[in-house]
Amino acid sequence: MKRTKRFLACLLAFAMLLSLCVGATDVQEEEAANGALIGELAGIMEENSSPADWIAFDLAACGEQVSDAQKEALVAATKEAVTSEYAAVTDFAKALIIFAKLREDISVLEVDVAEKINATTGYATYASAIWALIADSFEEVSLSDEQKRAAVAKISENMNESGMLFGSYGGYTYDDPDSTGAAVGAMAYLIDEADTYGANAVFEKMISALSAAQTETGSYGSACTDAFVIIGLCAAGIDADSDERFIKGENSLMDGLLSYVTEGGLKGYDGNVDIAWSTEQGLRALIAYHGFKEAGGAYNLYYTAPEAEEDGGDESGKDEDTTTSQGGGLNADISKNEQSGGSAPDISNEENEEQAKLITVTFEMLTHEDTWISAYAVELRENATVKELIAKVFSEYGVASSGLSSGYLRSVTFEGEKLGEFDRGPGSGWQYFINKDLPQIGISDYKLSDGDFVSLRYTADYADGDEEHKEPVKSEEEDKAAEEEKEQEIEPAKTNPYSDVAESDWYFESVMKAEQLGLMKGVGENSFAPQSGLTRAMFVTVLYRIEGSPEAEESSVYKDVKAGSWYAAAVSWASKNGIVNGTGAQTFSPDAAVTREQMAALAWRYAKYKGKAENSGIGAAFADSSGISEYAKEAVSWADSAGIMSGSGGSFRPREGAKRCEAAAVFVRLYDVIIE
Repeated sequence: MKRTKRFLACLLAFAMLLSLCVGATDVQEEEAANGALIGELAGIMEENSSPADWIAFDLAACGEQVSDAQKEALVAATKEAVTSEYAAVTDFAKALIIFAKLREDISVLEVDVAEKINATTGYATYASAIWALIADSFEEVSLSDEQKRAAVAKISENMNESGMLFGSYGGYTYDDPDSTGAAVGAMAYLIDEADTYGANAVFEKMISALSAAQTETGSYGSACTDAFVIIGLCAAGIDADSDERFIKGENSLMDGLLSYVTEGGLKGYDGNVDIAWSTEQGLRALIAYHGFKEAGGAYNLYYTAPEAEEDGGDESGKDEDTTTSQGGGLNADISKNEQSGGSAPDISNEENEEQAKLITVTFEMLTHEDTWISAYAVELRENATVKELIAKVFSEYGVASSGLSSGYLRSVTFEGEKLGEFDRGPGSGWQYFINKDLPQIGISDYKLSDGDFVSLRYTADYADGDEEHKEPVKSEEEDKAAEEEKEQEIEPAKTNPYSDVAESDWYFESVMKAEQLGLMKGVGENSFAPQSGLTRAMFVTVLYRIEGSPEAEESSVYKDVKAGSWYAAAVSWASKNGIVNGTGAQTFSPDAAVTREQMAALAWRYAKYKGKAENSGIGAAFADSSGISEYAKEAVSWADSAGIMSGSGGSFRPREGAKRCEAAAVFVRLYDVIIE
């Protein structure tokens, strides 16, 4: 228990120093306490024999060693993530950031992650926009001004009126201060007097929202959230311990983070229950704050400067310091070994000497249509995580999976049947429930208790909050009634089902008609998300619906379109009829955001296929016509002349990601042209 006692002593000392934030005069003493605290937390994280990717990042940032075996495991998990068919900008950015901190050769991944980030034409989520901007700090990544503006726009459209980002999960809509804090740090470098990227007002609104959400304890109610915001503020050059906007009563945001101190780390979401995630996030925030104080200003924790050349140095002959504002790592004098006298502290083996305690939990695995593994009892060690449980069950049953090693289950293959994220719709994927409740933390961090009932489920829509996993079977009478209703003339919506679509919005009628025609639905309870984007797979699927969803073979020339996926028939139909050409010789990029010029091209080709589009030449005049791709110029001209699409303020914005409200208008206008 020596480590715990030292840990608490360091925490108390650090907390006392921080409480003197205004009158403190001994900065060196405060920094020493900070360093000792970081060292103790790093020691706790280092005891994990197989640290997760971000823990390895933290250890490297503290100057601690990550073993070759741990690095090998990290390389394997990262390679699986970036080469997956589900790989996204967030995966590429994370790989770049972590490998740079570990000084590992990223070429072993056999994927040019920087090029993948550079090639992004749209952002499907605000998380992808945030991490693309964070990755832009690296020399290998060079986002264009257009990409930066698109990232800011994606972040902005997912803000509520107060300025807080919001998300949805398992049928719940919630404020997301964690991502808001990350967005603040990501956008900080875009702020300029000319407001080149439209980021200034968004940034300030987020700062105000984060300030308003703080409680009197200085915290947001979670050590993890406090940590995310602190890291973001450090990157933005804002002191989380002294800036008036982040002091409530007598407590700063740093005070709030330290209020979660308990034996063995930081408290988690469940009151006094310790979870590794809170300690991990807290450590990362303290590293960032230390770097911020050492740099005397903005400090980007996620950026690691390239190693200096052996003969390098500035004109004065001194080596350039790359460990401060760039986030290259902490100085050696704050490593835990230095703080404890130059040698690693003794680790008590009391816990290891005790006989391991066991717990029994019940596990089942269900899909949206079937039961794959019926409920049965599983014996585990005390405090085992859901991830460990799933790994044990999968091993026993010979189940293959993708993403489990990284703590995010992307796909599962059972007895030859594979179900993955997005396979049954844009909201489909795997979720886990504990005693019928949906936890708000990942499978790597949820610690199980004796008697827990764990249900791993594949859902066709994350927004579906029903506990039943099987879809209801309709009777013949219900089927007949449904067909009769379908044949009846569609009337305008009597009521507006969406709280985020107002009658005064220009797209109101389009959204209502798209809903009534069954072309587009909401994304959650009472929400249409008009400003969110949509993917290429989604757009082609709606064209397929307008066509009446004819029978189509699901075979495809595209390697990234899997037979059986929810969009396979639509893409096959569109490909065979010349409506889609793909993004490469053998790729369709179903999950990529559809751009406005792509939307025009797809609509034009469909109209031509139906004999409803005459060649209009290339005559549309927009201020940004030169930016329209050659393949899309005639399509844009037709869309403009036919009243299907128009620009805004004299511009067409060809490479900008299409919004759901814009797509609804295009679909309804196209429907009117095609279905007379």
